Amino acid sequence: MSCDTANEEYSNAFNFFVGEIQPKISPLSHQLDQFLLANSFLTDLKGRAYEILLRQVKKREEIIREENVQLYAALQQKEQEFSTISGAMSIEWEGSEITLQQANNFLEQDDRQKRELVYLKIMDRRAQDANRLDDLMNELILARNEIAANANFKDFRDYMFASLGRFDYTAHDCLKFHVAVEKFLVPINEKIDAYHQKELGLSQLKPWDISASTKGKIPLRPFESANDAMKKTISCFNEINPFLGSCMAQMQSAKRIDLESRKGKALVDIIIPL
Repeated sequence: MSCDTANEEYSNAFNFFVGEIQPKISPLSHQLDQFLLANSFLTDLKGRAYEILLRQVKKREEIIREENVQLYAALQQKEQEFSTISGAMSIEWEGSEITLQQANNFLEQDDRQKRELVYLKIMDRRAQDANRLDDLMNELILARNEIAANANFKDFRDYMFASLGRFDYTAHDCLKFHVAVEKFLVPINEKIDAYHQKELGLSQLKPWDISASTKGKIPLRPFESANDAMKKTISCFNEINPFLGSCMAQMQSAKRIDLESRKGKALVDIIIPL
């Protein structure tokens, strides 16, 4: 489904799964968690791995709510709408239809007029679906807040920290990280942009200049295709550890990796466990 969001058969199968099958699986998973936590041999499980597993199960049991099962199904269907809308975005460029990700490559060329043109085409295409995406986001916010409230959380952010098992850091830690980025990294980035502007010989740096190559420099092309990227990735992993290389090779042979940018491919997969 995420490989081809425009395929109605795949979409219907996904919606059937999240709407009809998954809500029936959830109560069974809940029962299994309860059996595990009530088992008299639980204290015999030693080691960090079991500790992490059990705290995740305990937290899952703390926040699970029957009324959220159907809400979660509806939420996944709404998130699939986002993938369908964003996956359909493309522009016409030099006689061909290309995805927005493919279009971003043209922002690296040294012809500034072409960079500006392709950038504006990308923005114009996104603007066409701005209202649809805004409406969808509003619906998602309402549904997510309802899920959080049902589980006695003040907001969806805190609910997700619990749902995703974020035990080793808090939302406050993330905010402190944001402040650190603003304080230390933003000034560095501004210096990099100023240096880049000087290299390009521009009086003002525009959004379509950020990735531009300077005159005489060819943009880096570490791989020519998805297959080439996989081949080189496997080679690098083999240098680090042959086991990593073999794992990546198995994923490739089993078609568990989809790197090619194309129209209809989901850009983001959002998973929100109960």
